[in-house]
Amino acid sequence: MKCEVILKNDKTIYVDDFNCIEYTDGYDAETKLFENKDFGGLDLLDDVTYTIIGSSIIKVKGEQILYLHFKK
Repeated sequence: MKCEVILKNDKTIYVDDFNCIEYTDGYDAETKLFENKDFGGLDLLDDVTYTIIGSSIIKVKGEQILYLHFKK
C-alpha cells in the first residue's frame, strides 16, 4: 500500500510499502500506532509530529498535513 501525504504547501510526500503511522500522545506521552486497518480513529493534531513508516520513514508535523491518501 502507498501512503500519500498531501501538505498544505501543495507538496506531496510518498511512502511506498506503507506499514504504520506512529506518534506520541500529548496527554499521557504514550506512543500510539496506527496500522492500515485503524484509520477511522486517526485524528491529525497540529502540535504532534507523525512518523509514517514504510519503505522509507518520514516525520511531519500535523499542522503541515492537509490530508493523507492511501492507495493499494
